[in-house]
Amino acid sequence: MASRTSIRILAAGLMLVALAWLAFGGALDCGFVYFDDNLYVLENGHLADGFSPAGLRWAFTTGYAANWHPLTWLSLFADHGLYGPGQPAGYHLTNLLLHALNILLLFGILRQATGRFWAPLLVAALWGVHPLRVESVVWISERKDVLAMAFGLLALLAYGGGAGRRPAWRQVLVATCFLLSLMSKPAFVTLPFLLLLLDVWPLRRWPEEGARALIREKIPLFLLSAGSCIVTFFVQREGGAVIPSDLAPAWVRLANSWVATVEYIRLLFWPFRLAVFYPHPGVDMPAARIWGSLAILALLTALAVRGARRRPWFLVGWLWFLGSLVPMIGWVQVGAQAWADRYTYLPHIGLLVALVWSVAEGTEPARRRGSRAGVVLGFGLAAGLVLLSSRQTRIWHDSESLFRSALANTENNARMHMSLGTWCHLQGREAEALEHLRWSLAIQPRLNEARYNLANLYRETGRPEDALREYRAMIAEVPRHSPALNNLARMLAADPAADIRQAEEALGLARRAVAAAKPSETWDDTLALAHWKLGKCLAAEGRRAEAEGHFRQSLASKPEGNRAAFDLACLHAETGRRAEAIREYRAVIAGIPRHEDALNNLAWLLASDPHAAPEQAAEALVLARRAIEAGGEPAAGRLDTLALAQAAAGDFEGAARTAEQAAALAKEQGNETLADEIGRRLEKFREGKAWRE
Repeated sequence: MASRTSIRILAAGLMLVALAWLAFGGALDCGFVYFDDNLYVLENGHLADGFSPAGLRWAFTTGYAANWHPLTWLSLFADHGLYGPGQPAGYHLTNLLLHALNILLLFGILRQATGRFWAPLLVAALWGVHPLRVESVVWISERKDVLAMAFGLLALLAYGGGAGRRPAWRQVLVATCFLLSLMSKPAFVTLPFLLLLLDVWPLRRWPEEGARALIREKIPLFLLSAGSCIVTFFVQREGGAVIPSDLAPAWVRLANSWVATVEYIRLLFWPFRLAVFYPHPGVDMPAARIWGSLAILALLTALAVRGARRRPWFLVGWLWFLGSLVPMIGWVQVGAQAWADRYTYLPHIGLLVALVWSVAEGTEPARRRGSRAGVVLGFGLAAGLVLLSSRQTRIWHDSESLFRSALANTENNARMHMSLGTWCHLQGREAEALEHLRWSLAIQPRLNEARYNLANLYRETGRPEDALREYRAMIAEVPRHSPALNNLARMLAADPAADIRQAEEALGLARRAVAAAKPSETWDDTLALAHWKLGKCLAAEGRRAEAEGHFRQSLASKPEGNRAAFDLACLHAETGRRAEAIREYRAVIAGIPRHEDALNNLAWLLASDPHAAPEQAAEALVLARRAIEAGGEPAAGRLDTLALAQAAAGDFEGAARTAEQAAALAKEQGNETLADEIGRRLEKFREGKAWRE
C-alpha cells in the first residue's frame, strides 16, 4: 500500500511539473524586459562582484531598487556567474524551477495537513498554472516572488500537520525558513497569522490547545514580521517608492483596496486583459465601483463567518486571501499601480482552497460520484489555464510586446506610454518615442520620469531649447532630481555662447546635483565642467584672479583630462608667471601627449626664455615639431613657434626659412598682424640672433 501511495504521489508530482512546463516553458525564449530587468540585471554592475566580500556586503546592506532582499541578490549573483549578464534564458529557467518547486511544496503541505489527495492536487494545479502566475514566473525581476514563496512554503511544511505542541527544533526550523523568506521579499510577512488560521483548520489545534498557547508559540515569528515591516517601510521610503499622502489620500487608498480585492477575485475566474501595470485611478474612481466592491466583500465575509462551523475551510481560505493581501493592498501606497497580477501569488492559495474544498465537501449525498466529476472538471480547467498562461507568457517575449499589450488592455496608461516611448528612444525610433512620451505627459502631467526622458530625447536630437524647458520643469517638480540637475548644468556649461550669468547658473545646478546624488551617481565631471566654463567667462572679462580660482576648483573635481589645466596654464602665461605656466603645460602633455596647443605653447615659453639653457632650447625644438605633427597641416602660428625654437637651438638659417614660410602662410590666411610679428622675428634670425621675451 505504501509503495502504491508513493507511486501515486510521484506521478502527481511529475504531472504538476509537466503542467508548469507547458504553461511557462516558453519563458526560455523570452528576453529581458526594460521594466526593472534593466535595473536588476542589465545595468546592475554589482552582480559582477558576485560572492566576493564586496558583493556580499552590498547584497546585505543595500536598499537598491527600493528594496532590502539580500537573498534575491544572492540568487541573481549565482545566475550571473552561471549564465552571464546577457543570457536571459538561464535567469528564466531559475524562476521556472523555483515556481515548479513551489507547486510541489503546496501540494505536499495541503496533503500533509488534510490527509487528502485529490483536493490538494487540484489546488496546486489550478494555482500553479493560472495566468496570473505569469508575472511572478516569467518576469526575471520577480525572482524575489518565487524565492520568497519557496522559503515561505518550506516554513509551512516545517510547521507540520496534526495537533500537539511543536518541538523546539521544528519551531527553530520554521523561524529560519520564515527569515529566509523575508530576506527574499517580505511577501510572507503575514505567516504567523496564516499559521493561526491553519491551527483552526485543517490542523484543528484550536480550541483544544487554546488561543493563548497558540499565539505564544508564534511570538518569535511576530517579532520577525514586525522587524521586516519596519525595515521594508524605511527602505522603500528612502528609495522613493512610497507615494506621499498628499498624492494618495487615505480615503483613496482605502477605496482602492476594496476595488483591488474584488478585482483579484474577478481575475481568478476571468483572467483576461492582463497588464504588467494597471494605472491607479486616484480620486477619479467611480463611487458605484467603490461601494459595490465593499458590498461584495462584506457579503462574502458574512457568508464565510455564518458557515464557519460547517465549512471551516471556506472561512480559513477567505481570511487567508484577505490577510495575505494586507501588505500589498495599498494602505501604504508603494508604487503607482492600482493592483498587480504578482500580488495574487500568495493570496490566491486561500481562495482556491476555499473553492476546491467547498466543491469536494459539498457533493453529498453522491459524494464519490460528485468528487470524481469535480476532479475531471478541475483538471479540465487546469488544461484551459495552461493554454491561457502559455499565450500570456509569449507577451513577455520582449519589451515592446509587453508594453503594447498593456496599452491595449488598459486605458489612460501614462506609465506604459512612457515605458514604450523610452524603449523606442533606445531603439533609435525618435518619432515614436516623442509621440509616446508626449502622450504620457498629456495623461499624467506630473509623471516626472516621463518628463526627464522627454528632455533627454530633445537634448540628444538637437533641440536644446525644448530640452532646457523640460529639465527646468522637471526640477521645479523635483528639486533634488540629481540626473536632471546634472544634465541641465552640462547643457548650460557646454553652451559656447554662455555668459557669466549662465555659467554661474550652471555651477549652482552642478553643486546641487552633487549634493543630491545617490551613492551610484557621480557628477564630479559636470561640476568640473561648470567651474571651467565660469573660469573661461571670467578670464574673457579680465577677471583673472577669479578665473584662476574656478580653474583650480575644476581641477580639484576632475584632476585628469580636464580642459581647465590648459586654460590655467594659459592664464599663468598671460600674467607673466612663466614657471607656473611651464609646470601646468607639462601636466597637460603628460595626460594628453598629442595636445598640440599645449605642445606649441610650452615650446614657445621654453624657446623664448631669456635664460634658456641649451638643453631647454633642444626640448623646445622637439616640442614644436611634435605640435606640428599632432596638428596635421601646419598653421602659421605653429611654424612661427618652430622657427623660434630653431633659432634658440642655434639653427638661424633654418629658423629664417621656417619664418619666411610662416609669414607667407599668415598673409595667405589674411592674418596681416601675425605676418608683421613674424617679419620682425625674421629680421633677428637673419642677424643670427634668437628671439627672447
